[in-house]
Amino acid sequence: MANETDFPPERKAPTNQERVTERFAVKDTGGRRQSMRPRGEQGARRILVWVGVVFIFIFLTALFIAALGGGGNLLSAFGVGADVRTVLSQVVNVVFGVIFVISIISLVIGGFMYLAALSEPNQVRRARRLLFRSTISLIIVSVLWIIFTLLLGNVQLPQRVVETGLRITSEPANLTGAAPFEVKFTATGVQTPGNFFAWDFGDGQSGTGPSLTHVFQSEGRFTVVLTMTDARSNENKREALVVINNTRPTANVEVDPTSGPAPLAVNFDASESLDPNGQIISQGWNFGDPISGTGADTTDLKTSHTYAAEGTYTATLTLTDNNFDTTVYAVAINVLPPLNAPVIKLSTTPPFVEEEDRKVVTGIKPLAVRFSAADSTDDGQVVSYDWDYGDGDKPESGKIVNHSFKENGTYKVTVRLKDNDDNVSEDYIYVQVGNPRQLPKAVISSNPPPPEKGALEGDFPFTVAFNGESSTDIDGTIVAYDWDFGDGTEKISGQRVEHTFTRAGQFTVSLIVTDNENQNSLPTSMIVKVKAPTLQKPIIQITTDPATPSGNVPFTISFDASGSFSANGNIISYEWDFGDATKIIGNARVSHTYNSPGVYTLELTVRDTANQTAEQTMAIAVRVPAPIAQIEASRTRGTAPLTIFFNASGSTGSITDYQWTFDDTTSGVGRTVEHTFSQPGIYNVVLRVNDVAGQVDEATIRIVAE
Repeated sequence: MANETDFPPERKAPTNQERVTERFAVKDTGGRRQSMRPRGEQGARRILVWVGVVFIFIFLTALFIAALGGGGNLLSAFGVGADVRTVLSQVVNVVFGVIFVISIISLVIGGFMYLAALSEPNQVRRARRLLFRSTISLIIVSVLWIIFTLLLGNVQLPQRVVETGLRITSEPANLTGAAPFEVKFTATGVQTPGNFFAWDFGDGQSGTGPSLTHVFQSEGRFTVVLTMTDARSNENKREALVVINNTRPTANVEVDPTSGPAPLAVNFDASESLDPNGQIISQGWNFGDPISGTGADTTDLKTSHTYAAEGTYTATLTLTDNNFDTTVYAVAINVLPPLNAPVIKLSTTPPFVEEEDRKVVTGIKPLAVRFSAADSTDDGQVVSYDWDYGDGDKPESGKIVNHSFKENGTYKVTVRLKDNDDNVSEDYIYVQVGNPRQLPKAVISSNPPPPEKGALEGDFPFTVAFNGESSTDIDGTIVAYDWDFGDGTEKISGQRVEHTFTRAGQFTVSLIVTDNENQNSLPTSMIVKVKAPTLQKPIIQITTDPATPSGNVPFTISFDASGSFSANGNIISYEWDFGDATKIIGNARVSHTYNSPGVYTLELTVRDTANQTAEQTMAIAVRVPAPIAQIEASRTRGTAPLTIFFNASGSTGSITDYQWTFDDTTSGVGRTVEHTFSQPGIYNVVLRVNDVAGQVDEATIRIVAE
């Protein structure tokens, strides 16, 4: 057909699948297959691989640093403090949290873009790139967030226990006693600053601090655990065993009344007292004044007592149980002044003296006495003052009265005061009237005797025996001899005395004697001259407290060399060498504590004002405390063959040997042993411990194999 025009065949638009196929078609270029995948995506995949390798390396490195640091978190290994880590942790959480949210949002947007653009190749490529980048960002942010969290301590790594010199010491050292049992625990062997101390007392109670006092209220075995945490969060633990083997008696006391005016009658009722795990075998009362009481049976737990004078008294009850443990109960009793009665206060001229709770005025006839009750007091008003002189004369009234006693004798003068409430008080004064008395005369004799004229002389040290038996009293008897040696030493009494003058000089020895009428003689004296000898060494005298210089570690002993003296003058220096590499120059009285066992030689060197010295030594014996054996068993009853683990770690002392006897012809050694009882029966297992000093102790536990 000549008019027909040839048109090229119509070409349809490619579908999405065809575009994808074309995009990733493989071209044949001279026999090599070449991928048509975009170079951008291939590079992104290589970047992703390298990023993964880098972050795996960072994560493993962080774990390695953590293992080296040994602390609770990684930054502890670099010395970063807890306060800095807290601030950094907050910053990291905020920054990575924001980036993480943005990455999630981008990932969601990329997903929606991809689904919406499947028919548009360019949009699909952009959506894929957004999804890829969001995923990479999310992975990076997650890994970095985890690493920084580890570094900043929000994720704790396992802690490492570090051994130190930590020890538990206690007061008392023996941790076996009766409840309530008070113990002071102290962490020793480490520095207190920079460490945290936590205590678990094993009875449900706990506390913190390097030193705590705790009271165990019930029987049982309590394991006290001390946990010390240092600045790097390292922990160290120590344990101590407390054994409460008895409960003290419980004092239930009713006291009625506890306060009131004198005389105050108080009823004490302790009949409800008890011993939770035994019986009370004795009880004793102390009422806080000169009268006390004791009882042998329970009826004596109920008693009464009257307090005659005002004051505050502490009444105590001591209960002792069949284990000889005691409980002391104390209550305060407040005794007030008597209600409403006038309080009499007397004075006399001449003044009275107190003799056996009596007021006594003495003199010769005629004896004129002025009596006064003007200083008496009352809560209201004293309206009358009545005096009865006891000699037959007419009674008188008044605050102040005068009376003359004309005959020899003893008279009881009574004063009676009445107040505006008709309350009456009485008091008494005794008046003793007699003939004029002669004073006794003191006479001194001595051995060696003094010359007829002049002073008694002797060389240092000069010892003289003095005698006052030649003293006389014309109208009575001598009852006291009081000596003053004039050298600054203490005054003494006695008819015959001996005295040593310990320094050179002239001294006046005086004697005063007293007769049965309490009249003193005039002093009689004797001059004693002590000549200064040639220079001599001082004389050392040492006493100790305790008197026997030996005891257990730690051993504290007091030394007293104040009795030392020198003929040349005064001792001015005391040099103490305690024999344990400790030396001091101090006073005549010192104390020292020996912390290690052994026999020490104390040496004291004294020096006097003439530069003369003397030395004296003394042996001090310090012993190791005796060991105390304690047994712990994994169980005490079971079916044969019965295997039990025994532990003697609770034993105390410097123990060198642990010997076990199992009561079935077998034995064992060591701090911990395991033994099997093959036959049924009752076995008494005995632990015997020996210490470095050869001291021995034993403990026994009963095992029942059924």
